[in-house]
Order: sequence, then structure tokens, then C-alpha cells
Amino acid sequence: MHDDEHDDAYEESGRERFRKRRRRAPRGRTHARDVREDGATDPGLAHLLESGVLDEVLGELKSGKEADVLLARGPSGLVALKAYRDPEAGGHRPDPIYLDGRRAPRGRLRKVLDRGARSGVPAELALWVLHEARTLWALHDAGLPVPKPCIGPGAYDVARAGRMLPMAFVGEEDGTPAPRLADAALPPDQAQEAWAQVRRLAAELLRAGWVHGDLSAWNLLWHRDRPVLIDVPQAVRIDDSPHAADLLARDVRSLLHSVGSLGIEDDPARLDAELRTRAGLPPSGPLDR
Repeated sequence: MHDDEHDDAYEESGRERFRKRRRRAPRGRTHARDVREDGATDPGLAHLLESGVLDEVLGELKSGKEADVLLARGPSGLVALKAYRDPEAGGHRPDPIYLDGRRAPRGRLRKVLDRGARSGVPAELALWVLHEARTLWALHDAGLPVPKPCIGPGAYDVARAGRMLPMAFVGEEDGTPAPRLADAALPPDQAQEAWAQVRRLAAELLRAGWVHGDLSAWNLLWHRDRPVLIDVPQAVRIDDSPHAADLLARDVRSLLHSVGSLGIEDDPARLDAELRTRAGLPPSGPLDR
């Protein structure tokens, strides 16, 4: 286990209130051209540049519902910089099902997030970003194929980056990103091999104690003939979430629907039982270890 704020990061249940701060202008899309032309106006981005985590922002990779992803360069190479949008700008609005069972901040972590709220990052958004960073670290340390974060796992390190989460870029050296599995043009034999790897990855994720919560071929990159799992802020631990089994069943259905374009067909109930069994869990019912 990593040190820093791990020991006092969360309480056992419930979500604490944070003191209200004066409203600030919501931050919407993050454009690379704004960074290059006007400088790093976002405090978190400015910190990443000033601290040497990033050297420069190069361009835009994609725009999503709750975040944009920019291409940046750091001391060790290319970086995918995930820039979350503020709630008031149409960004972060997590389904309560993901939050049920998560532990609320206390002690040093609460102070860190409270300071972040004063600089314009709502505590709820900061917790969402922190959860993704720590989940990526946990999965990386467990040996699962995920992008390695460039900051953390300590809460203070992550919180100083605000709504920015830099992680290892998955793609080619020229900045071409790896395609999502749903977009990968795979011949039938390679599609079947990819599907076998995806099932193995999903079982390993479950064995490590996690349910992705939004698993599909859109949240899997296909890079160098293997799947890479991305977008994990909504992931839940099976030991904490009372909805883990329901989220797993939903993941299975979503995954099967999304791989239909690859010619993959399977029965959701059979796949659900397969993943559970391979993870050493009961084939049905609650996800009890």
C-alpha cells in the first residue's frame, strides 16, 4: 500500500458536506490552442507545468461527455492529459449508484479538498478525479493493463493538479492514439483472440476486487495486440459497493452489445458466471469473497 494520505483518507460510510465557497465561473472544454496561446490559465495545469510533470501541451486527442483529453509531453515521453469539465459546464455528474459505499473524506484529505474548493475545483469533482487516479494506481500495481498515472497516488499530489489527470499515453510515438476496441478493424480470427483477452482482463479485474461500472469496447483501447482498460472514475470495489453485482451484470450486457460489431456473440448470463468463476467468486448472487 502506498503511504501519504492513505491512512486517513476516508471514513467508513456517508459523504461529508464541505463549506460553501463563492461561485466561480465554470470551466468547460479545455482546448490545446488556449494553453499554447494564452498560457496555462488553469491552476492545476499550471502546477503540472511548473513542477515538471509536463513539459508542454501538444494538441487535442478527444472530447468526451465529462472530460477532454489532450496530448502532452513529459520528461519520460508522451502523456494523455485528462481534463475534467466542471459540473456547471455540463461535466461531472456521477450516478449515485457509483458513490454508494464510497468512504467520505476526513482529516488531511478533507483539508486538501477544501483548499481545492477555494481555488475553483468543487470537492465532489476533486474526489471523482482522485478516485480515478487511485484506481488506476491500484490496477497498475495489480498488473492489469491500464495507463499509469503521472501523479499520485498520494491525495495531496493528485489534488494539486485540480481537474487534470495526466497518465501514460497509449499509442504510437508520433502521437497517434491507440484505437478503441470498438473501432479496431480486426479480422475474425484476431477478433476472437481479442475477445478471449478481454474476458481474461474482465476476470482479472474482478479477481482484484473491482467492477469497472462502464465496461464496453469503447473503454478498451487496442494497442500492440492487447486490450488496455481506460476510464475508471466510476469503478467500485466489490467489498464496499452494495451494487457491485448489479454493476457487473450491466457491464456484461454493455460489453457484449459493444463487441457485436466485431462479430462476437455470447450469452450474458453465461459470461457473467464465467467471469465470476474465473475470479474465484460465486457463479451467481452477491459478489462475496
